[in-house]
Amino acid sequence: EGKLETANTILGSCTTLLVVLGLAATVFFLLVQEPMLYLFGATEAMMPYARPYTFVLLLGVPFGIFATAMAHVIRADGSPRYSSAVLLSGAIFNLLLDPLLIFGLGPFPRLEVAGAALATVLGQILSALLAVRYLARRLQMVHPSRGDFRPAAPAVKSILALGGPIFCNHVLMTASQILLMNMLRTYGAQSVYGSEITIAGAGAVGKVNIVLLSCIIGIALGQPILGFNYGRKNYSRVVEAYQKALLYGTLVAVAAFLVLQLFPRQIAGLFGSGDPRFYDFSVHYIRIYLILTFC
Repeated sequence: EGKLETANTILGSCTTLLVVLGLAATVFFLLVQEPMLYLFGATEAMMPYARPYTFVLLLGVPFGIFATAMAHVIRADGSPRYSSAVLLSGAIFNLLLDPLLIFGLGPFPRLEVAGAALATVLGQILSALLAVRYLARRLQMVHPSRGDFRPAAPAVKSILALGGPIFCNHVLMTASQILLMNMLRTYGAQSVYGSEITIAGAGAVGKVNIVLLSCIIGIALGQPILGFNYGRKNYSRVVEAYQKALLYGTLVAVAAFLVLQLFPRQIAGLFGSGDPRFYDFSVHYIRIYLILTFC
C-alpha cells in the first residue's frame, strides 16, 4: 500500500518489544523454574536432568524469540531465502554441536543433558546474529530510523491485534501439553509402563509431530505473498497462492499420515531407547495421537 513510514514504525516497535519481552521472559522463568518443571509434568527421577537442561535453555530465550520473529520480518521484507537461512543455520549448528557437547567428543567437555541445551542456545545466538546483520545492512523495503525503535501506541496496537489470536492459540496448545504430561505422570505410574516411559514416549512423538507441523506451517507461512498482492489489489494471485498452499499442505499431511501409520516402530526407533516397553507404548501412541494427521 506504500505506507513506508508506518512500516518503519511497526518494524522498530516490533524489534524493541522482542528484546524487552525476551529478557523479561528469561528472568521470569528463571525465578519460577522449579515449580514450572513440576507443573509441566516432571517427576522426581527426571529433575536431575530437567534442572540443568532448563536453566541453560532459558538463557537462550531472548535469542530464540528474536531470531524466530525476525525471520518473519525478513521474509515480509522480500528475502525469503535469507529468512530460511536465519532459522536453518541455527538448527544445523545445533545438530552439529549436540553430539560434541553431550558426549564430549574431541576437545569439547562432556556436558550430557546441559550440552544439548547449550548446543540449542548457541544455535539460537547464531540465528539472532544473522537477523541483526540483516537489519543493519540488508533491509530492502523499510529503513527505520533511531526514533522508530521507540514503541508507538498505534504500532503496538496493530501488532497485538494481529499477534493476539496466534498467541492465544499457542497458550492453549501449551496448556493442553501441560495437562497431557500431568495425566501421563499420574496414570502412567499406574500402568505397566511407568511415568518416565510414558512421558518419554509422548515427548518423542511430540518431536515427530513438530517436524510434521513445521512442514505444514512452512507452506502456510507464504502469507507475505498473500498480503503483498492483497495490498496491490492483485486478488487473482492471492487466490492462486492460497490454492497452492492448500494443495501442497494436504499432500504433505496425507503422505505423513501413511508413513506414521505404516512405520511407527521405525520412527520410535529413531529416539534410541533400549527398553521394549518404550517401543510398545510409543507405537500405540503414534498411531492414536497422530491418527488425524491427514486432516
